[in-house]
Amino acid sequence: MLSPGCRVIPVKHFICVAFVLFSFVGYLQAEEVPRIIELRGHAPEIPDDVFGDGPKSNTVCSVAFSPDGKKVVTAAGDSSTIIWDTGTGKELHTLRKSSLVNDFGGTVAFSPDGKKILSSNPFATKIWDVDSGKELYELEGHPGVFSPDGEKIATGGSSRDTNTARIWNTDSGNELLKLEGHGDSVNAVAFSPDGKKVATGCGRRDHVLRIWDAESGELLQELYNAEAQRCNMPLAFLNEGKKIVAFSEKSVEDYFVTITLIWEVESGKILHKFDGRGFLLPDGKKMTFDTSGGFRIVDILSGNDFQKLEVPESFHDIIFSPDSKKVARMTNQYHSVRIFDVESGKELLRLELPKLDASHTIRSFAFSPDGKKIALGGGYGYVAIWVLE
Repeated sequence: MLSPGCRVIPVKHFICVAFVLFSFVGYLQAEEVPRIIELRGHAPEIPDDVFGDGPKSNTVCSVAFSPDGKKVVTAAGDSSTIIWDTGTGKELHTLRKSSLVNDFGGTVAFSPDGKKILSSNPFATKIWDVDSGKELYELEGHPGVFSPDGEKIATGGSSRDTNTARIWNTDSGNELLKLEGHGDSVNAVAFSPDGKKVATGCGRRDHVLRIWDAESGELLQELYNAEAQRCNMPLAFLNEGKKIVAFSEKSVEDYFVTITLIWEVESGKILHKFDGRGFLLPDGKKMTFDTSGGFRIVDILSGNDFQKLEVPESFHDIIFSPDSKKVARMTNQYHSVRIFDVESGKELLRLELPKLDASHTIRSFAFSPDGKKIALGGGYGYVAIWVLE
């Protein structure tokens, strides 16, 4: 039973979608087309008195599913964060005026046990209780990430101490470690799969990637690439923490270009180097890179292309199904999502946002843990769940 605050749209009613939805797997009957559940709760506009330059779109800039897929959290530009029941569409809790996600950008995430929510933006990080919707505590620093076991939280630099990362106890919010040594703002943090190491990286002046012992705070490794003149940002650890993926920027004539590096943690050796910024698949074995005519999927172990997809359309963002079998790309027009099969490279779905008006654009999206739904957020407080199966 869906709550009164949401609306189910059978996509077959939108005739223009039926002709473009499945371009490679053949025409599907209307009954097989995914449906949309619209969730109503975020205000459509940010009032004039907030920014002082007139009302503006209240963009939903971050969405995330709970580990069991039964809840989804969305965060918008007016600093409102809403927790929803994905089965009924019911609004469970609304966290307003203090969730710290706003037009400056930010993220929300569930803890591994699904009992807490982390909201983080360029100013601070807050932790919330999922059942009650109450704020538990605020942490100094951003961004914030949970350790794999959920017992710790790592944060980057703060407005007071930009060059320092910190590790906190999740239950109490107490500071456990202070990680000092960077020469610029720490704006990227990542835990190893076993939670025993944490990597930190900076932008601009400091392009050294540092790896720390998450228990003692000891500096274990400094990874430096002479080709990178600006930043060294960790994306994720690989192979049980033995490798790490990071992206840097190098100078080419009068501008900077992004390169992606795969390091061996123990030796500090660069194993592979790729032009462009890579996006890691959940299996930790492949990455995607944009190309001039589409994008390619690379096998990390060999460094060779696994799949090349020629798509005559530019893309803005990318997500992957948890089993790494599907890749979803947001088009640059912000009105559609195209889903591809990783193994074959074939397009499986093209999800067109019902163009009720020009304000309905996609700005954030996420797969559910079982890969059967996609939650998306857009302009003017728009939130919806695509039911794929």
